[in-house]
Amino acid sequence: MTVTVTDDEDPTVSAAANIAANTSYDGTGNCDVTVAVPDAINADNCSGVSLAWAMTGAITDNDNGQVGTYTFPIGTTTITYTATDASNRTATSSLTVTVTDDEDPTVAASGNVTANTSDDGTGDCTVDIAITDATFADNCTGSSIAYAMTGATTVASTNGQVGTATFEIGTTTITYTVTDGASRTATSTMTVVVTDDEDPTLSAANNITANTSDDGTGDCTVDIAITDATFADNCSGSALAYVMTGATTGSGNGQVGTASFTKGTTTITYTVTDASNRTATESMTVTVTDDEDPSITTVAGTVTLDLDANGSVTVVLSDVFDSAADNCTASGDIVTALDQTYTFDCDDVGVTQTISMTSEDEAGNTTTVTKDVEIADNIAPTASVVATYDVYLDASGAASVAFTDIDNGS
Repeated sequence: MTVTVTDDEDPTVSAAANIAANTSYDGTGNCDVTVAVPDAINADNCSGVSLAWAMTGAITDNDNGQVGTYTFPIGTTTITYTATDASNRTATSSLTVTVTDDEDPTVAASGNVTANTSDDGTGDCTVDIAITDATFADNCTGSSIAYAMTGATTVASTNGQVGTATFEIGTTTITYTVTDGASRTATSTMTVVVTDDEDPTLSAANNITANTSDDGTGDCTVDIAITDATFADNCSGSALAYVMTGATTGSGNGQVGTASFTKGTTTITYTVTDASNRTATESMTVTVTDDEDPSITTVAGTVTLDLDANGSVTVVLSDVFDSAADNCTASGDIVTALDQTYTFDCDDVGVTQTISMTSEDEAGNTTTVTKDVEIADNIAPTASVVATYDVYLDASGAASVAFTDIDNGS
């Protein structure tokens, strides 16, 4: 007879506990880690048990025996052990190996950049700059780079490199962010400093000449509407100011507009200052001439001049002149004189004589007026006769006497 004994008992197998590891455990710079996997424990009621394993998940592989030391990529790998006994009865057990990327990516922005608005041509308040690419790396593949700009120039987060961009004056900070496949990040910044190196432009109006009488007579000034200066700059924020020197002094912000100018030459110097404190200056002159004649007041009433004892009289200024006035020159500085020497004698008695006089102000303006005078003889004559004078009758018994016969120097 035969007795057939069948093995109806499954083998046993027990995998080690689940394993968690980081890529940096065996050193940095790669996207995997070498792990020594503890041996699975297997047994059977009969001899002849064999062990095999298979990996699925982050990596796939299989082999017989124990796993031993093995290099795992990031992610979760499931190791399934299968124990097979001589009767082909099997048992399985599994464990997981979870590898995490714990290494940050690296990023390095290029060096800080300084530039001027004129580097790409004049006339605007920006400059186009080709930004050197940032360099970045990671122990694993799948990293991406993005940048954002803050400060003078703003750009929301944008993927990729900056490349060539337009920058405003001032300081712009470019912040790069690299994100790897594990969502780990690294940042690096650089600055772009743009300076406005372009002076503003300024043009004053043409020089002006004017007369005191242009806005009416009677004063030594003239109101003039000054044509606006023109100014510009490549950037906004310029301010205009002016200073007056010379005959008229003053200063102010903005345009001069209409102002009162004194006789003489006034220089208006404009200065435009832009937002970067760069300046430009331009000047013009306003020359005001006194074109108004002085006025003369003569002595009031009738002027009578008496002959002297010698029967002569010479007119002096005070005989006919009272005062002079002018819009600019002080009365005491106005020069007034008779136009000629006027001398009269007995032949001029009772005849109206016209006296001419002229006043001249400091600007050389003159006025001539006349004043009539009367010449009078108010000195009574004197009579002188001889003490005695003999008169002889002629044959007819008559005689005659002439004035000259008895005059003794009347």
